[in-house]
Amino acid sequence: MVAAGGHEVAVTINGIAAAIHGESFAALVPLAPGTTRLQVVATTASRRCGHQDVPIIVTDAPDSPVLLVASPQSGVAPFTAAFALLGVPALATVEADFDGNGTIDFTGPVWMGRHSRTPSPGCTLLS
Repeated sequence: MVAAGGHEVAVTINGIAAAIHGESFAALVPLAPGTTRLQVVATTASRRCGHQDVPIIVTDAPDSPVLLVASPQSGVAPFTAAFALLGVPALATVEADFDGNGTIDFTGPVWMGRHSRTPSPGCTLLS
C-alpha cells in the first residue's frame, strides 16, 4: 500500500517500475531460486524515499510447469482478458477465482480461451 497524502509517488520493486492505482501497486518481477527478499522503494517528486524489504521464498519450477497465459496481462480495469492454461494433465480439474473475491468462479476440465472481465476500475495485473 502507498499512502502519500495525495502526493505523486513512484514505486519500484527490485528496480522494476510498478503500476500504481490509488494506494495499491503491482509489478511483474523476475525471480530466481534463492531469492529471499523483494526491495520495495517509494519515491516522491521531491526525491524523498521510503523503502521496505519483504521476505519471500522462491521454489524451483516443477519438471512439468503449468503456465497460465492471460491476454492482455495487465491494464486499467474494467477490461476483458482471455486465459489459456498450458501444461496441465488432460484429466486435471481447474478451479479459478477470476474476480479475486475468494469465491470459485470456474470449476472444470482444462480449458482454452476462457474470458473474464475484471470486476472494478483500477490497475489490474493478472497472474
